[in-house]
Amino acid sequence: MKKRVLALALAAVMAVSAFAGCGGSDKETTTAPTTTNGSGDQQSTTAPTTTAEPAAKLTILLSGGDHSHDDNPQTIEFRKKIEEYTNTEITWELYDLSVYYEKLTLKYASGEMATIMVTDQNAEFNNACQYNVFWDITDYIDLFDNLTVIPESTRLAASFKGSIYGVPRARANVGRMATAFRQDWADTLNIGTPETIDDLLEMARQFTNNDPDQNGKNDTYAFGLDSWTGAITHMLCWWGVPNNWGLNANGDLVHYSQVPEFKTGLKWIRQAYSEGLIPQDFLSTGAGKARATYIQSGICGIYTQCADDIRKAYENLIGTEEAPGIAPDSSWTFISAVDAGYGIKVKPQNNGYAGFVAIPKSMSPTEDDLMNALQFLNDINDAEMTNLINYGIEGQDWDLDEEGYVYIYTTEERTEKGLGSGTYRNGYNQMLPYFHNAEESAKLVGIKAETEAREKEAAIYEANKQYLVPDYSTGLTSDTYTAVGADLDSLIGTAMMDYITGVIDDIALQAQLDQWVAAGGDAITQEMNAQYDLYHN
Repeated sequence: MKKRVLALALAAVMAVSAFAGCGGSDKETTTAPTTTNGSGDQQSTTAPTTTAEPAAKLTILLSGGDHSHDDNPQTIEFRKKIEEYTNTEITWELYDLSVYYEKLTLKYASGEMATIMVTDQNAEFNNACQYNVFWDITDYIDLFDNLTVIPESTRLAASFKGSIYGVPRARANVGRMATAFRQDWADTLNIGTPETIDDLLEMARQFTNNDPDQNGKNDTYAFGLDSWTGAITHMLCWWGVPNNWGLNANGDLVHYSQVPEFKTGLKWIRQAYSEGLIPQDFLSTGAGKARATYIQSGICGIYTQCADDIRKAYENLIGTEEAPGIAPDSSWTFISAVDAGYGIKVKPQNNGYAGFVAIPKSMSPTEDDLMNALQFLNDINDAEMTNLINYGIEGQDWDLDEEGYVYIYTTEERTEKGLGSGTYRNGYNQMLPYFHNAEESAKLVGIKAETEAREKEAAIYEANKQYLVPDYSTGLTSDTYTAVGADLDSLIGTAMMDYITGVIDDIALQAQLDQWVAAGGDAITQEMNAQYDLYHN
């Protein structure tokens, strides 16, 4: 299997002198990088004739999956295809999203890392980078034919103190957040599309109190939320709250929790909760579980989430002709946001990337080990691997239709084939950086946007581009945030949810915000502004 094009082989040779001249603890090895050539799937005709090297042994930590399918023949075949193509032997560690970051925190604390780990760019990650837990890959990225296409803007945004400590995971649609509502419920109750925050509150009250599903029961709510604070911080942008860090009237950086509008937005959401417009147990619903718990079950009719998550709920409710969902006649309308007096505001979910696939030094102590891990991350961006991880095994999970688009087999078709659920590969796509060179990009396959749900998803991505709220701290760092930021983030997140649910009042909320300032927030603000002034003034 193709592992390295000639140009990169030459680049690796040329890089030897560059590595030899780098000082510091991260660049002590001065030998030439070792490449893994692999054997793998014999369908490829582009592989150079080389001596096969031993398979690299990797442990990969991923979110969004579990081990319930480990003995599934499809899982075994799926994993084997990845290992053969990339010339690796992989031990998989899969955790449900609701517990993943708790597990990740424990791994940071214990030092029991994996070879390759999916992680956010947060205080814990920054702190680990500060202490050289992860490899600095800045000088290695361009040795790989897929990873070299990472844009300069993404590299800048993903950097920590000028270095990149993990392969960023590309996200093409920066404006992924949206709000959607059950159009069939709105039609039943003769409600128009909400444009203002007052319109949305009125819709929410009717969805909760006026039996929108016409089943004669008082069993519906408006807002399908869960314990993920991302939906809340997105909604707060409607009131002009910054995306992480904004600029005040003096042109200085200010944290989103420290502007007056932060309390205004929270008070509105608190009111919605107190009126019963939000399920009262939403906080006990794990992050990412609102779709299954509240939306696909038909309980809630307003959903603020990533547009692709909304689309999946939409498709699940409708189902297919062969297997109708619980609401086959339902319809959803996607909107960017509502106007709370500040115009339409959409919080970007990323800066062209969403977290990293990082390589701990403890699991890859030598430069050769690092190169093996990076080679794996490069190889899974080849079209054959990306297609496999995105859609499953060709001929079992999917095939190409006559137009060249991916056709995903239905549950009934899978049953006829003697196959179980396609959920066996959940979570594996989290390790994909999604950077492809031109040759591999041309070989990627995709699903035709032929359903109404997919058309609406694509349309909202385009519409959101004009409403994005910038994060003015992109590319900046703070030593204090690296040290105590995780605790401060948790403080604000807990305060938000406690205030919304009535656990604390206005006075206690202000006390929590003051504590943020005293416990390091003021120092972080000063450090961030010093860097902002350095780069922008």
